[in-house]
Amino acid sequence: MILVTYFGITSFTPTYIAISMGKSLAEAGLLFLVFPLSEILGGLVGGYMASRIGSKRVLMISLLSIFIGAVAIPFTKSEIYVVPILSMIGLMFRAAATTLPLIVVENTPRHILGAILGWYNSIGFVGASIGPYMFGYIADLHGFFLSYIALSFFPLMSIMLLRMFKTGYVAKNT
Repeated sequence: MILVTYFGITSFTPTYIAISMGKSLAEAGLLFLVFPLSEILGGLVGGYMASRIGSKRVLMISLLSIFIGAVAIPFTKSEIYVVPILSMIGLMFRAAATTLPLIVVENTPRHILGAILGWYNSIGFVGASIGPYMFGYIADLHGFFLSYIALSFFPLMSIMLLRMFKTGYVAKNT
């Protein structure tokens, strides 16, 4: 679900910036550059914080921040606001991407860990494939505003799913 949102945001935000703020695609691309640049720091922050407060907490904070940021995007009409929002979203996406595999590893029995990590990776590709198409279709039918609102539900659903599952499995014979 994280990659559905990630690729939905990365696919359409430069175009949204160009249209909503009246920027050229080159200017919109430069503004959007804060997103991937903030991801560099996000990986470091996510890993550091996971070792301090735990992977699940970092993931919950990241998902909540991504939800808030995705909801805020269609309300931003100025680069003064879009730069910090995209920076926060990029930072939190990478923090989530750093901690989520840790949660998978921490909660998977050792004898099936390789298979589960393979499944985890393949499911990511499904999300990356579906997200842009699904939200592009929503944008075509109802506009970018509704598309971003729909995008924001996936981190929210991820939070609910994460709260349902108890983490902390310790494999025997490890």
